[in-house]
Amino acid sequence: MTIQSEQSPTPENLPQSREILISQNTRIVRIEEKERSRFEAEYQDYLDNLQSGNANINPPISVIETEISLGDLKIGDKIIAFADHDIKDSRSFEAVEIELGGS
Repeated sequence: MTIQSEQSPTPENLPQSREILISQNTRIVRIEEKERSRFEAEYQDYLDNLQSGNANINPPISVIETEISLGDLKIGDKIIAFADHDIKDSRSFEAVEIELGGS
């Protein structure tokens, strides 16, 4: 997969095109906002648990992550690709995770 990077806001000479390598270990997810009422209910449950003395509970998050396949990505999609090292000057890197924003 090759992506076109957005123009860098700094005067540095960074690559404008990067090749993203995807392996069987690359996690690909769609990120969507939860409905407000669902998030508020989960947050209230979280607060209730804290008041009951359950301190070993994580707060809810406001998004839903759904694992998808590479075939679900389309030309023109806005993605965020994550690497396990600094890729600032790299023209190619292996993604450990790719996030597709909600439509």
